Amino acid sequence: MLIRRATIKDLPAISNLSLDLFKYERQFGKTYNLKWTFSKVGQDYFKDRILKKDGIVFVALDKNKIIGYICGYVGDWFFRIKPKMAEIDNMFVEPKYRRLRVGSKLVTVFVQRVK
Repeated sequence: MLIRRATIKDLPAISNLSLDLFKYERQFGKTYNLKWTFSKVGQDYFKDRILKKDGIVFVALDKNKIIGYICGYVGDWFFRIKPKMAEIDNMFVEPKYRRLRVGSKLVTVFVQRVK
């Protein structure tokens, strides 16, 4: 397994995983809009996180297939005591790769990067 910084070429795979995340979350409540991920707003969100300096997206790969991602942001939070902080917005790992520490590795790489 390899974890690397996401590129814009990864956007389709990340979007598909995001949709899988939304489908999963809908079992707990119907508030997730399944059209959001592939909407202009959803695509712009992921493009910004991938391309802009304050965005952070990593992908986990198994044999060149993206099996998970983590997406977040480093920014100024004016309502916090420490205004410059990082936050994980969302992450998802394909079910068959769970319990293999893929999610833990994504979080570790994210935390190392933001420090």
